[in-house]
Amino acid sequence: MQDEIGTKIADRTVGHYLGALSGGSPTPGGGSAAGMAGALGCALGSMVCNLTLARKPLDSIADQQRIFLDLQQAMMALAEADERVFGAYREAAALPRATDEEKRVRREAIEKTLVDAAEVPVDLATQALEALSLLQTTAIDSTPHAVGDLLTGGYLLQATVLGSIENIEANAGLMKSPENRERFEVAASSIHADLASAMTGLQTAVATRRKG
Repeated sequence: MQDEIGTKIADRTVGHYLGALSGGSPTPGGGSAAGMAGALGCALGSMVCNLTLARKPLDSIADQQRIFLDLQQAMMALAEADERVFGAYREAAALPRATDEEKRVRREAIEKTLVDAAEVPVDLATQALEALSLLQTTAIDSTPHAVGDLLTGGYLLQATVLGSIENIEANAGLMKSPENRERFEVAASSIHADLASAMTGLQTAVATRRKG
C-alpha cells in the first residue's frame, strides 16, 4: 500500500486508495479523504452539466462544467498535499532534542509544519465553498431531472468543508505562536459561517428548480 500512496491520486485505483485509507498508516487520512469527497462532489456537478448540455447547448453550462473539472483537479491535488504535509510534521517531530539548540530547531520546524498543515485545509475549504456556489448557479439552468445529484454533490462538499475545519482547528491547537493560532481559528470560524450560507443557498436553488 505504501508504494501506492507514493503515486498521484489520479493514478491510484479506488480499491487501493480505500485499502490504504482503512489500513494502519496515518496517511492518507481525514484531510486526504476530505479532498477526495470534494472531488466527487465536483464530478457530480460536471455530470449534471453534461446531462444538461445533451438536451440543450448552453454556453453558461459549458463554462460551469469546465470549472467543475478544474476544481476537481485542485481538490485532488490538495488531498495529495495533505498527505505530504503530515509526513513533514512527523519528520519535524522526530528531530533530535538533546541540546537547547536542537530543541529550538525542532520547535521551529514543528511550528512551520503545523502552519503548512493548516493552510492546506484552508485552501481546500475555499475551493469547496467555490464549488458549492457553482452548484447553486448550475441548479438554475440545469435539467431538473438531475438536481438531486447537485444536492448530493453539495453534501459531499459540505463534508469537505467540515473536515477541513476540523483539520484547521486541530493543527491550530498545537501551535505555540498565539498569532498563528488566532489566524487559523478566525479562518475556521469564517469558513463555518460561509458554509452555512452556501448550503442554504444550494438547498433553496434545488427546491426552486424542482418546482419548475
